[in-house]
Amino acid sequence: MDAEGIIRREETGPRATRRHSRCLLVTVLSGLVVAALGAGFVVYALWPRWPEASPAPDAPHVPIVIAGETFHVPPAAIRIKVQRRPGPQERIDLVYTWPALAPPASAPNGGAAMASDRLFVTIAPNDGAAEPVERLRTIYLRYAATAPSLAPDGLAAIAFRAGTPYQGE
Repeated sequence: MDAEGIIRREETGPRATRRHSRCLLVTVLSGLVVAALGAGFVVYALWPRWPEASPAPDAPHVPIVIAGETFHVPPAAIRIKVQRRPGPQERIDLVYTWPALAPPASAPNGGAAMASDRLFVTIAPNDGAAEPVERLRTIYLRYAATAPSLAPDGLAAIAFRAGTPYQGE
């Protein structure tokens, strides 16, 4: 007996075993339900969605503001569906056909092999990176193989040396 005169005894026998078994079963089943719900959410979030129809080529241009500048972009040229909304955005990813500089007839990531006539453009605010002209002078010229050669429409083509990170570009 203890101080208050109550006898404490531990349960033993088949009743106690059944009660402990039920408690363990409820705990395990609760864990399995929580794990199944979590796995179900992950599967739902990562499940591939069927590609939606591409926007019509004659759809009105979307006004998108990036770093205070407004760009009127055709919806078919916008690569990421979430970016096909007007208003301010952090950045925008575009794709055009080369040399026409028109939006492609089909989505570039529709499962087909990528065409080599695609030009990918990202418009984003300058985050302190060097300007393109400065990058050309300080980084790319040390990898150049020869002097620039003239290309059509007044452009210049610069080949990179073999064995550099930019070879073949």
